[in-house]
Amino acid sequence: KIQLTKNVRCSEVMENVIERGLIELTGELPENRS
Repeated sequence: KIQLTKNVRCSEVMENVIERGLIELTGELPENRS
């Protein structure tokens, strides 16, 4: 369970990093893309 929790945390962090990267690239929030 500890490993799984770490994986979930890692995924959430990666998603946040990707979203920040998209914001920097597009200059707007990902929510505005849809």
